[in-house]
Amino acid sequence: MKCYEDGSQLYRCELSGPRQIAHIASGRARRTAAGDFEILLYHHTTPASLGGILGSRELWSSAWNLQGTRRLENVAYTYFTSLEKIGDDDDLHRIAMASNGQISFQTTSSRETEATLTLNVYRGSTKGRTSTVARYVPVDILAAPHLYFHHSIMLKPAWYEIVCPEIYRVGVKPGAKLALGNDAVGCGRGSLKLFDHVALGDTSELSGLAAPYDEETTDQLMHTEMLGEDIDLFQFWRRNANTDQVSGRTPEARVLEPR
Repeated sequence: MKCYEDGSQLYRCELSGPRQIAHIASGRARRTAAGDFEILLYHHTTPASLGGILGSRELWSSAWNLQGTRRLENVAYTYFTSLEKIGDDDDLHRIAMASNGQISFQTTSSRETEATLTLNVYRGSTKGRTSTVARYVPVDILAAPHLYFHHSIMLKPAWYEIVCPEIYRVGVKPGAKLALGNDAVGCGRGSLKLFDHVALGDTSELSGLAAPYDEETTDQLMHTEMLGEDIDLFQFWRRNANTDQVSGRTPEARVLEPR
């Protein structure tokens, strides 16, 4: 088990499945000399911007929030994706963009007719981002993704869903940049901006569907428990079952720039 500064933990696991399971795995990763991991991700850009990125050997951070409609004041993100290319509108939706500037969602609940929500997102095009920077990114600098919570329905167990699993973000202090190496990116620890929570959207409510994209103002949160290497998540859960672990917390919010 390995612990990270933001409260994340990395476990050694054994997987069981069909023979030659590695052949149906997705993505590439490599182990570092320090025993950590880096994963291969892609930063899609325009042909006009590619030369500047490669020439400066830097990736600039962006003030845009996940929804791509407002700018953040106290954090910036460098955006990556596991998608090798952005080929159609479905790919755009997977990275929280749309050619018409809107993405629609549907609740999951026990109601007879589900409710729908249409969110404004960054208006993007598959024609613009035709150049790609592919680099290995250390897992310890990646921001934790937001989550959806699906309630138990028809005796099926409740479950959590990662929001936009093809989006990977590195949160940094405004103005900070990532160093662009020949095959990997780097970021100084002093430049990282960490948060002790993620948005946790209740998918039975319209406000819950919007929560991960409304990450700056939503009150639907999941707090990070800072565990050390002497206790794993299962031990913590058993020791603190059915106890209040939320009251008294004052998480730092992501702050939007004034309109």
